[in-house]
Amino acid sequence: MLERPGGLRAELTSFHGSEKPVASLGVATALDAEQSQGWGLRLKSASASARTRAEINLANSTHTPRGDSTLSILPGPSTRARAWSGEIAHDWLKELLLGESDLAKKWPLSLGLTARHEYAQFGYRSLGSSGQQGDYSSNSLAANLNIGVISGQLQFNQRSDNVDRNPNVLRNQSQSNSLNLNVPLAQIINPDAPPQWAPSVAFNLSRNHTYADPSIIPSGQTLTNLPNVIATQQSLNLNWTLQKLNLGLQLSRAMQDNEQVGSTALDRHDHSQAFTLAYPLSDFLNLTTGAGQRRSVDSFSGVSNRGQTAQAGLSGQFGSGYQFNINLSASHDWDSLATQDSRVQQAQLQILKSFTLSQWGLKLPGQWALNYSTSKQQALGMLPVRMQTLGMTLNLTY
Repeated sequence: MLERPGGLRAELTSFHGSEKPVASLGVATALDAEQSQGWGLRLKSASASARTRAEINLANSTHTPRGDSTLSILPGPSTRARAWSGEIAHDWLKELLLGESDLAKKWPLSLGLTARHEYAQFGYRSLGSSGQQGDYSSNSLAANLNIGVISGQLQFNQRSDNVDRNPNVLRNQSQSNSLNLNVPLAQIINPDAPPQWAPSVAFNLSRNHTYADPSIIPSGQTLTNLPNVIATQQSLNLNWTLQKLNLGLQLSRAMQDNEQVGSTALDRHDHSQAFTLAYPLSDFLNLTTGAGQRRSVDSFSGVSNRGQTAQAGLSGQFGSGYQFNINLSASHDWDSLATQDSRVQQAQLQILKSFTLSQWGLKLPGQWALNYSTSKQQALGMLPVRMQTLGMTLNLTY
């Protein structure tokens, strides 16, 4: 049936596929095809108001790994496993007005919650799926809040592998939380005539704890072999629009707290700052530029690594449908011990032309591109390396 609010939609899929490896130059062996077959079921439903939505997915797959008949290598045993997922979402508040005044009408409140669970048995694999395959379990909860033009997202995620708790394999787990806020200050101050000095603000905070389950220690390993790292990231992006000029400022900070037994001193701190500028010189010519710097400090050794980057670009149109892009970039990286020092300069030129090929009663849109690049790399204690490349590509769409 058609997908609609208040209804239930069911989809049943059957799959049978095989895939041979891509041939590589100089490789004489010819592996046989990898195969998988199975079925999948999807159930979707929504309330009459569409404020509550739910989805359930079930999959069953039999997978046969590759063999090589030319070397009398038989394929491995086929494995049959299942995977499933479920998700429910509810719009708890939808454009709720906190009053009847004109001010209240400009600040409607919306709140949506989404919960999801995924599970895949050990050995699950299907050629019809991309991304994560088998042997994992995950749970997530997300909240989306909008107050007028202000928006925020809060997410909680938990994931683990080795779902069968095999005592001979580490059971890796992770817990991550993130917060995103988007605040367009100019629209808040004056929606009718936003002041140009007020930026749009985007803030992100994330924390990810990755560790191995200490209750499962494979033979030959100890607590000192179990990873346990907490990574925290903070970023602040400010963007201004001053008539035709667009300015951006990015500040970020990352901290790695190593809690692994015997390695608690191996922490790291990273700081970076960058700015970008974009300005249309004319209706057919655009200029972009930017620069940035970063600093990383190893808490255990005290050694710091620094880096600086700069780039500029010019793009535009000329002639009858021609386009061009020019990009220049430079980078410099070094450490506090003066044992590492490298510099890279690069220039790129691209010329493009779109056309339509009329042949045999067909009109085929296409594009050709001419690409040229030159670069110079120089590192401490090494001879400079120069590279130049020239290439051309042709694309036709049928």
